[in-house]
Amino acid sequence: MKKAKATCPSSLSFIFKAILPKENKIRQISISDLLTYYSRYGSVGVGCTIDKKVTVEVSRSQTNRLTFNGEKLNLPTVWRAVSFLAKDQLEINISSPLPLGCGFGISGAATLASLWAIRRLFNLKESSEKLALISHFAEIAEKTGLGTVATQITGGFLVKKKAGIPPRFRELPLLGEKIYAVKLRPMATAKVLEDKRKLSDINYYADAALTKINSIKNPTLKEIINISYEFYRKSKIFDSKKGEQLIKVITKQGGSATMAIIGEVIFCNVEPILSDSYKIYELTISKDTVS
Repeated sequence: MKKAKATCPSSLSFIFKAILPKENKIRQISISDLLTYYSRYGSVGVGCTIDKKVTVEVSRSQTNRLTFNGEKLNLPTVWRAVSFLAKDQLEINISSPLPLGCGFGISGAATLASLWAIRRLFNLKESSEKLALISHFAEIAEKTGLGTVATQITGGFLVKKKAGIPPRFRELPLLGEKIYAVKLRPMATAKVLEDKRKLSDINYYADAALTKINSIKNPTLKEIINISYEFYRKSKIFDSKKGEQLIKVITKQGGSATMAIIGEVIFCNVEPILSDSYKIYELTISKDTVS
C-alpha cells in the first residue's frame, strides 16, 4: 500500500477539570508503562463530537513532511505520536473544514487519524486502544489537550466522570442538535495548561459546574451552554472582551452562548445575526468516532 487514509471527528469542550500527573515520567519508564501511567490522567468535564471531520492521508516519503489544508506546518503532537509507530520518513497531509487552535479539537483528531492511517499503511497489529493511549499521551505531553482524545474515540455528547483512557461517562441525548460557532481568533491551549494558579481556579469552578449539570436529569443544550458560560466567567480561564460583547448580542437575539474551552470562539444554540466580518460554522452533534 502506497497511501492510507483515516478520519476523525472534530470535537467541542464546554467544561473541563484538569487531572494532571504530578511528575514527568516521559524518559523514565518503558513505553508500555508510560502509556499506562498517562492513561489515568487528562480531564473530566463536558464535550461532544461534531459532524465536521479531519481527514489524514499518509504515505512513505524521502523526508518527514506535514501539511495542514495544503500548507506546510509543524504539529509536534502528531509527530510525537507518530514516532511510537513509524521509523520511516512520512508525508502526512491533514485536511480540515475547521481551523486549528480554535477549540475544535483539531490537534487530537489529526493525531488519532494519523495513527489510524499509519496502521493501515504498514498493516500494523497495534490495537485501537493502544493508538488512543499514544494520542492521549502526546496531547498531554505537548499541552494541546487533556480530554479531547477520550471524547473523539467515544463519540456523542458526554459528561466525563473519569479522566484518561478509557473514559467513564454519562451520555446526554443531544445527537443531531445544532451548535453555531463564531470564530474570533486562534489561541494556544498550552498558555492555559502551563498556568498552575489558573488551573486551580478552573478546577474549583469546574467542580461547581459539573455538580450543577449532574443534578439535572436531562440537561438541555441551552442549560449546558449557560452553565458553561458561568464556568468561563467565574474561572477567568482567559479574557475575551470581544467574545463577551458578542455573547451579549446573541443573548439579546434569544440565544445562549459561551466561549470554547479553550479557544476564542463562541458556541451558541441559535444562528446569530452578526456582521459579515465573522466566520460562522454550523455544526451538528454527532456519534462519529475515529475510523
